Amino acid sequence: MILKLMVLTIVLSLRCLDVSAQAKLDSTLENQLRKMYSADDGEVRYFPKSFDLNGDGKPEVIVHVVGPGVCGTGGCETHIFAKLGASYKLISTIDLSRPLVIAALGRSHGWRNLIVFVAGGGVLQGYYAELRFNGKTYPDNPTIKPAKRISGKQRGTVLIKDFRVYTEGIPLISQ
Repeated sequence: MILKLMVLTIVLSLRCLDVSAQAKLDSTLENQLRKMYSADDGEVRYFPKSFDLNGDGKPEVIVHVVGPGVCGTGGCETHIFAKLGASYKLISTIDLSRPLVIAALGRSHGWRNLIVFVAGGGVLQGYYAELRFNGKTYPDNPTIKPAKRISGKQRGTVLIKDFRVYTEGIPLISQ
């Protein structure tokens, strides 16, 4: 019994660490993101992840934005930003995306391919789609070519984990 309580305590502690590891964006990027959305969108939250997608040793920032007014039945937007001096450059916006968002093992033009889950919006059975960097950006729509529908176990690093409710995200615009 004591061992079960200890294991449960450790598991719960690790879950808490995982949630707290979801750090807010720096103020420069958060302000840039705020300019992309408005109070008219209602409550907007985000799930961020820093990860080096292009192998230059500097992490890009992947931001999955959620909220009743900014997501449709097909999903939400996932943005990829690169740090440029004191500011950030928007590299890509992937519409109609859902977690899991994964940095695949494969690369295109030096950047890791991305895998996103596609469901809803007329897609009856969800599936994963791989998005390849074309030298400038990733495809914005994972439901059409050049995005590639894939099956089997998705391999890579999970960037944006699945969540139960959007309110688990970090507030960007509150109501």
